Amino acid sequence: MMHKSWIIVAGIVTFLAATQPVSAEVWFTPEAIFWNRTSGSDTNYLTGPNSLSSDSADSGFQPGYRYIIGAGFMEYEVEAQFTRIDNWGGTSTGSLTAPVSFDNNFSNPLLFPAGSNRISNRSGVFDAATRDLVNPEGEFLRSGALYRIQNESTLRDFQINVGPNRRLNWYRWTVGYRQLTLTENSGFRLSGQFDSLDTDDAAGPGLPGNLGNDGLSHANLVAAGFTNIAGGADGYNSINTLAIPPTVDIVDVLSNGSARNRLEGFQASLIGQHQIAPNLFLEGFGRFGLYRNDVQGSVTEALIGSGISDNSVYIRRLSDSRDKAAFVTNLGFNLYLDLTDYISLTTGYEALFIHGVAVGGDQTRGVSRDPFGTLNYQVEANNLVIAHGTKVGLEVRW
Repeated sequence: MMHKSWIIVAGIVTFLAATQPVSAEVWFTPEAIFWNRTSGSDTNYLTGPNSLSSDSADSGFQPGYRYIIGAGFMEYEVEAQFTRIDNWGGTSTGSLTAPVSFDNNFSNPLLFPAGSNRISNRSGVFDAATRDLVNPEGEFLRSGALYRIQNESTLRDFQINVGPNRRLNWYRWTVGYRQLTLTENSGFRLSGQFDSLDTDDAAGPGLPGNLGNDGLSHANLVAAGFTNIAGGADGYNSINTLAIPPTVDIVDVLSNGSARNRLEGFQASLIGQHQIAPNLFLEGFGRFGLYRNDVQGSVTEALIGSGISDNSVYIRRLSDSRDKAAFVTNLGFNLYLDLTDYISLTTGYEALFIHGVAVGGDQTRGVSRDPFGTLNYQVEANNLVIAHGTKVGLEVRW
C-alpha cells in the first residue's frame, strides 16, 4: 500500500512540475537515518535471582532511510515522505545460576535450598505444571539453563502533507494523511535439563517415598491448551539417576509475542524556518495526528524435548485483533546548508511518539482464563513507543 501511494505521489508531483515550469519548484531528498527506540515494555519472563524481562534485549540505534519528494505551486506546496527501518532490535543471551520453577513451588526449600527463578504465571508451562493435584510435584529446569531474549521491530511510515508555500512565509501550517505500520516480535527461550520431584520430600524416580507422577504429563499439557505436533505424545519425564545409563531430558521452553499495528489517519503540522547565515537555515517542526489503529496480536508458546526418552514437541498459539484510537507526535529540527543554488546538505534530529500501540513483549499479559477455565487472549495495545535519532541527506531542487 505504501509503495503504491509513493509511486502515485511521485507521478503527480512530476506531472504538475512538468506542466507548470514557470511557477513550480520540485525537491527530492534522500536521507539516511539513525534511530533508537524505547517501548516501555517490561513484562517479566523470570523473577528471582536471574530476573529477566522483555526489555533485557536493548534495541540500540538502527540505520534506516527516508525519501522526501515535494513541489511548490504558486501559493501552495505538497510534500510526501516515506521512512523505513528494518531489523530494529537486540538480543541477549546467557546462562542461569539458579533453577527455573514452572509452578508455585519456587520457594520450596526441599526442592530449591539455594532459591530458584519463577517462570511467569501467564505462561502455558505454568498452567500445565500447576495441574498436578493428586501427586504434587515441582517441575523445573535445573540450574545452568541457557536463555535467549530477542526483540525485533520494523517501522514503515508514509505521509503526504499540503500547505502554504514555504517561500512565502517563515512559518506555515500543513494538513495531511499518514499511514504508519509498526511490526513487533519478542521472543524468550530457555533450554535446560528438565526435572520433577515430590514437593514433600524431593523424592524422584525409584527413591523411597516417591509418589510416582515423575514428570509433566501429556494430559496436563493438553489441558493447558498445548497441541502435540511431533515426537511421542507422552510429555516429559523426571531425571532418573537409577537408570543405566541415567536418563536426562533437555527441554526448550519458547515464548513469542507478535504484534502488527497499522495506523491510518490525518495530521496537522506547524513548521517554522530561520536563516542563521546566508547559506544556512534552521527549521523546527511539530506534527500531531489522531489515527485508527488496526491491531493484530498473537502469543505462541512451544515445548521441545531433545533428550534420551522424550522428543515430544508441543505448541500453543493464541491470536486476537481489534481497532482502537492511536496518537502520533513528531518533534524535531532540520538544518539546511546550501552547497549550490540547487543542492543542500541536510541534517537534524527528530523524536517520534506513538501512543496506543501493541508491542511484542507485552502480549503475554493478554493471556488469561475466565471463571469457567476457558483460555482467553486479548491483544495488549496501550503502549507508548518512542523513536528518536539523527539523519543526514541531500536536498536537490529544480
